[in-house]
Amino acid sequence: MRIAIIGTGLSGLATGWFLLQNPVLSSSIQLAFFDSKGIGGGASGVAAGLLHPYAGASAKLNRHGWEGFKSTLMLLDVAARQLNKPVARQDGLLRIALSEKQLTDFWLSSEKYQEVRWMSAAETTAKVPYLSPYPGIFISESITVDCPLYLEGLWQACQRRGARFEVSKIDSPTQLSNFDCVVFALGAEVNNLLTDPLPIKGIKGQILCTTWPSSYPFPSFALNSQAYIIQDKGNCIVGATYERGYKNHEPDIDRAYQEIMPKAKALIPVLGETELLSCRAGIRASTPDHMPLIKKLDARHWVITGMGSKGLLYHALYAENLVKMMISELIP
Repeated sequence: MRIAIIGTGLSGLATGWFLLQNPVLSSSIQLAFFDSKGIGGGASGVAAGLLHPYAGASAKLNRHGWEGFKSTLMLLDVAARQLNKPVARQDGLLRIALSEKQLTDFWLSSEKYQEVRWMSAAETTAKVPYLSPYPGIFISESITVDCPLYLEGLWQACQRRGARFEVSKIDSPTQLSNFDCVVFALGAEVNNLLTDPLPIKGIKGQILCTTWPSSYPFPSFALNSQAYIIQDKGNCIVGATYERGYKNHEPDIDRAYQEIMPKAKALIPVLGETELLSCRAGIRASTPDHMPLIKKLDARHWVITGMGSKGLLYHALYAENLVKMMISELIP
């Protein structure tokens, strides 16, 4: 059976892995990936890498949050074994309540979920002395993923099982008419290939890479409030924008800086002493209910999209579910 997957981001590579390791298909499948941007060249490769099941402004447990978290952990292990080195670190996440709404939402979350621990302002500043003096919550299960490294490891694991990859732009499904089955894993660009558009919208997200003030030790965990702050190879990743009305896919450093840095400096004032190094941008695919979408389009075509800002949390779970759907249809 010849199967093509268009897109080599989180969803595409995860779908490929589950197809290749499925005992029903593994001995007969010929799998090919197509992507004009290279492995992880789209929004997946830009992702900052925060992984935990309490994503979102209110820090509530996400729908299927723990299932998604555990599925992603399994694929992180696949990639790490393939590369023979870690692709993520469990360092925890400190979320600071800078507004009254955050104060209420975070407190409720800490009361409801045992993995979410409330911390007073005295406790947060004891952990990070240069932090703005506000209370918050600490999520010890939170993991920081090196997304480009993870995607490379996952691709190599697929390649080891016989998958091939072609740097190629697919403009029409007819270009892949010689395949028995085609999976669209293109995120926000999927509607460019479909006759009947799906209910998804593109959201542009930008992140900044800055230096870190040398006078202050970097926290051993990630920080988040109205912006997130993550250590990355000695530098600092700060994000992210949430742009509905974007004009193009390219980074807009001025807009990103004006939108992100005031929020970041409200959390850590010493970030005013940093130097801007770079800006990265990606287009996320968002659905009306903010949940991913997997669907059979017709006898030969399937789609996985709509991960939004929770791609790390959901891609493995939904890819596995998509493969189960495909097998039930494709195998007599």
